[in-house]
Amino acid sequence: MEKYIVNFNLLVIRLTPSFLRMEPLTAWFVALFKPLSDLNYTLVSFISAVRLTVSYNSQRLIFETYLNDLFDPVDRGIVIENTFKFVERLFIFYKIELQTENQQYNYLDSEVQPPKFIYSHLELGLNYDFIVKVPVLLVYNAEKMNEIILNTKLAGKRYEIQTY
Repeated sequence: MEKYIVNFNLLVIRLTPSFLRMEPLTAWFVALFKPLSDLNYTLVSFISAVRLTVSYNSQRLIFETYLNDLFDPVDRGIVIENTFKFVERLFIFYKIELQTENQQYNYLDSEVQPPKFIYSHLELGLNYDFIVKVPVLLVYNAEKMNEIILNTKLAGKRYEIQTY
């Protein structure tokens, strides 16, 4: 970060010949470099803001921290929940994997378990990949939060903002 910071006052003094280093002339040179100094300050602040924004990504805990830093730094009540935690997990395997060697099962019709079906994401009725839960008492700008979530989330992921 220090490589972008330029001290123009020191630069003026060092680049001015010794016989021209009088107070009025040095002040005039500093005044000439003032717009460039302001531009350098703007550049350094922009670089630090971009580095802060880029340091956050769409991982859930880091994403929560980012939203809490921006919208709820005191209570840190913004929570992100995955919608798949409500779905019962189905593990697929062959029947032979559960058996010891040379063992066969004969089921009666009454013992046969009903078939389990594999559903896609849309068939389960899950409209969102994650839910951003915001406290009811938190006053926030919804458009700004939507913009930040859209810029930070993974492409193709759907979300919903809910209050709790």
